[in-house]
Amino acid sequence: MEEKPAKPTTEVQLGFAFLTDTAPPIPSRSDTPPSRSIRPGSRAHSLADTLATAQPTLLEAPLKDVDTQLLSLLEFCEAALTRALDVASTRTGKPFSAEEYRSLRGIGQAQWLLTEKINDER
Repeated sequence: MEEKPAKPTTEVQLGFAFLTDTAPPIPSRSDTPPSRSIRPGSRAHSLADTLATAQPTLLEAPLKDVDTQLLSLLEFCEAALTRALDVASTRTGKPFSAEEYRSLRGIGQAQWLLTEKINDER
């Protein structure tokens, strides 16, 4: 039985998209809360402030800028996932909401797509 290759798709999770070569650009989200302005050189007052600034900044960044900061971005993703898993063990009841599970699934999908692309290039 011959396997058919999966068609590339874009899946959006919590405002982030996991892209393939044929994915369309992501339009600006009108339902995204306005980011809080943080002056250069100042520290964010909370994790919420940092995340409110980071998400729109990342989504609006030109791909060439993302490319030059890819290692830092991947390290940030790894740290975020590690902390999410740390938190899950301290929660009572369900460790993740339905939206959080969808996001985790998206992270797993992105890892799978990256691994597949690397293996295809070898």
